[in-house]
Amino acid sequence: MMGSFGYKQVTGNNMRALFTCLFLVFFSNCFCQNKMIGLYGDCKSEFSSYFCQQIQLNKNKTFVFYNYLHLTDWVLTHGTWNNNGDTIILNTSSKPFNISFNKQSNSDSVVIYTIDEHGPAPFIDIHINSNFKKSTGFDGKFKLPKKIINKISFSFANKQSDTLLIDELITNSFDTIYVKLDNEMYGKHYLRNEKWVFKNNKLYFSLDKDYILNEDNYFKKTKIRNLKYKEKNYYR
Repeated sequence: MMGSFGYKQVTGNNMRALFTCLFLVFFSNCFCQNKMIGLYGDCKSEFSSYFCQQIQLNKNKTFVFYNYLHLTDWVLTHGTWNNNGDTIILNTSSKPFNISFNKQSNSDSVVIYTIDEHGPAPFIDIHINSNFKKSTGFDGKFKLPKKIINKISFSFANKQSDTLLIDELITNSFDTIYVKLDNEMYGKHYLRNEKWVFKNNKLYFSLDKDYILNEDNYFKKTKIRNLKYKEKNYYR
């Protein structure tokens, strides 16, 4: 009986310790999130009347990135954010490319059409197997053999699409790829699991694909009243 009671007591203590640890982790993460909420970027430099960037992290896990250039006025990028410790993960709501497929024949080639709302979209870069790049012509069209493709992606004006992995089954089921540009993404940022770091009330962002941070690249937290964007200036 003593042994049985002792086992139950130890098990109960272990469970309490486990719940305590889980609670502390949850509380620590919530506390960290609350510290992250707010506006970053003060735009107080001598060039702020020509160029200004600010980002606001909201309590409901959405964010707005405010980007101002004196030639284009304000451009707003919307998305969602989450955190893993002091790392903030950002994803924008819209994508610059909408990609669809079609099967029109039994051709051994793939035809790529790049279009926007006005018609053919020329000079879209096509990245094939990470080591081969071509661009569409004035007709927004490019053709290549199916057998050379393992993966493919598209880019234009610093916007990169997600990489498409093309296995044998998928490759044999279509011969046309339509790539439609979202014109509303012009001037906006496209973030896919972008990782920033929160430290000392600053958001450090990476300019490197491997997320190597530079101590000089950051937005400093500021009061919400210092938001430079005004509704009447809304561009898109």
